[in-house]
Amino acid sequence: MGNLFMNDKTRRLAMVFIVMGVLQSPFFASLDAQEDGAGTTEISASTLKDLISEDPQKSKAAIQLIREAKDPSLLDDLAPLLDSPEGRSRQIVTMLVLGVYPDLAHQFFKQASQRPAAPAREAAMYGLARIPSAVVVEDLVNGLKDQEKVVRTAALRGMQLICRPDSSVLFPALLTAETSQIPNLHPGSAAVQQFLGGSLEPSFRTELKGIWHETSTHQTLTKIQNDFAGNFKNEDTERALQKIFNSSRGWTGKPTTDQDLSYTFSMVNLASGSTKEISIEATPKESSLVRQLDYHLDRGVHLRLIADLWLQAPHLYTLSISIEKNSVLVEVDMAGAPSLHAGVGLLNIAYWQGRVATCSKATLKFNSSNGRFISEKGFDANSKLVWSAAVGSWLTTDQPSTTKDFPESIQVLMPEGQVGARKYHLDFNAIFKISQGQWHLSKAEMNEWVPDSSGKKESSLKAIAELDFKSQ
Repeated sequence: MGNLFMNDKTRRLAMVFIVMGVLQSPFFASLDAQEDGAGTTEISASTLKDLISEDPQKSKAAIQLIREAKDPSLLDDLAPLLDSPEGRSRQIVTMLVLGVYPDLAHQFFKQASQRPAAPAREAAMYGLARIPSAVVVEDLVNGLKDQEKVVRTAALRGMQLICRPDSSVLFPALLTAETSQIPNLHPGSAAVQQFLGGSLEPSFRTELKGIWHETSTHQTLTKIQNDFAGNFKNEDTERALQKIFNSSRGWTGKPTTDQDLSYTFSMVNLASGSTKEISIEATPKESSLVRQLDYHLDRGVHLRLIADLWLQAPHLYTLSISIEKNSVLVEVDMAGAPSLHAGVGLLNIAYWQGRVATCSKATLKFNSSNGRFISEKGFDANSKLVWSAAVGSWLTTDQPSTTKDFPESIQVLMPEGQVGARKYHLDFNAIFKISQGQWHLSKAEMNEWVPDSSGKKESSLKAIAELDFKSQ
């Protein structure tokens, strides 16, 4: 079981350091701060050498001297240190520039993004993303044109960092009905959305898959879907796609809501006897923000379908679309996609969450008459089935201006679902309800198929969850 307040924050910090190719170090806390007042401390060449020394005491002393000096001319001496392939040096320099020279940081990292050494350009992408200004988005977009994949990846991760709300602020806000502080998004988040929605044919589509689900917003996805459907000259295909997109917008593709969510979520890990209960009091704004972290409060479980990924970015995943009798079949390219997962869990806590990272291609099936999602199958590079999911039944609710469809039951099969370091034959089932016009989880369970003494497999219940929806 994870810690509600720390796991996602740790994940966010880890993502930051992946961008730089380094792990968190003891220098982090001392570097990300700025003191007031200008200093006159003279900085020698030996101080710069000590700055990246493996001796912690020498490094700390050099850091302190540079912070006291605040000499802008030192930036010319710090820039070459970013050329080092050793990540620790780049981390120290990057955080030092951000903390001590905030007014000059953009110019520093913009210039670093043009240095011949790829490590410097990679570090520049991370540094740019940490500057609270919309001007950095153009520099990150330019980083996507870099010849080195490591730099392009860093630029994409920088965009992801810009669009992610602060979970350390957001998560506590979800646990109380009182007016809570809502994290402010980076000033460049709107510019990132404009970029994401601006082209249906990105040359780096495979790389973009890795961040799309945590970066794009509902508005961006809607634009992409409309543009994608409109690009088909075949009117039957265009109409079929519009039905699919319209049918899905209530429950996937980062749907929006105008209602508060109030419920108690409880789950039990039957294998270990662990239990957890979480009370959620979420406003529509909070529900929208938490989707940027790839958590869905209405689903109330951890579930990432192939259909989720395709519906959010059809321009990145589609191989072919065909209409056969009463069905629309979509062939999907899963190269570069994030792992699929299903499990009993809420926010950053999960029991028996199975993951599948070997899906190479997939087939989605939709109802051609109403656009409803029917089923999906994912295969590895050897055409072996590694994932399948299906909606068993549907719910319908009349909204003020439209009728929306929602899954009543979803089943996921993972023949080799990975939980921790082991793989299991897993069967995940989730049941949903509509209460006061709001679609939400009712209960979910994870089963493992295990062989008995005769070799025949039987279902063994591993984890369960229930959601008690509170009246408004």
